[in-house]
Amino acid sequence: MAKLRGYERLTTFGPRYPVLFWVPSRRREASLLNVLAGLRSASPIATAVHCPDPAGRVWTLVSNPTHRRHLHELPSDHGPDTVTNPQRFDDL
Repeated sequence: MAKLRGYERLTTFGPRYPVLFWVPSRRREASLLNVLAGLRSASPIATAVHCPDPAGRVWTLVSNPTHRRHLHELPSDHGPDTVTNPQRFDDL
């Protein structure tokens, strides 16, 4: 949980990219989802079980664990356009 607090601090001045947990088994994923259930976070948190295609439809958002998503479908935000976030990408 300490690591998640660090990511949460980052969102105040930087990007809000998904925090990903890549776990070795469905049992471990279910346990982690149970621990993280109800946690409020500015960054989306997603879990997946080790597999050959991490970009595939294997990611579960903690906020909606009933639906698997592709990696590119996870929500993200480049963060505020400020001096503390100089590498922010503008939408094309």
